[in-house]
Amino acid sequence: MKKRFIIYNWVFLGILVYFICLPLITPIMVKIMPDLWICPYQKYTGKECPFCGVTTDLYRLFRNPQMLGNIKNFKNPVSLIALVLGLLEFQYRIIILITVKKIKRIKGIFITDIIIHILLISMFFSLAIYFWDK
Repeated sequence: MKKRFIIYNWVFLGILVYFICLPLITPIMVKIMPDLWICPYQKYTGKECPFCGVTTDLYRLFRNPQMLGNIKNFKNPVSLIALVLGLLEFQYRIIILITVKKIKRIKGIFITDIIIHILLISMFFSLAIYFWDK
């Protein structure tokens, strides 16, 4: 169970690194593959999805950190929530990977981890849908 939990954490950490780097690689990918690198929801419906603008907001934030001073600078309010949750998750995964060898009751932590993340993901999507079309 401990080995599975370690693998789970490394996979989750890899996904987080991808999402943190996504705003930085998007401008390059848009130039290389413009038809592929577009929101499929917007492409087929013509409407913005609840997450439209998040990548752009995070890219602009990486280029100009002063943007953080005013929430009105963000195209999508979900961007700031995604950034905070992503950074907290990144720290949590690093702490887990550092301390996993000392943890004795892995099964309970593993199950709690999954339940908490199901709740957090549900809350995140609920907020995204709430801010949709506002």
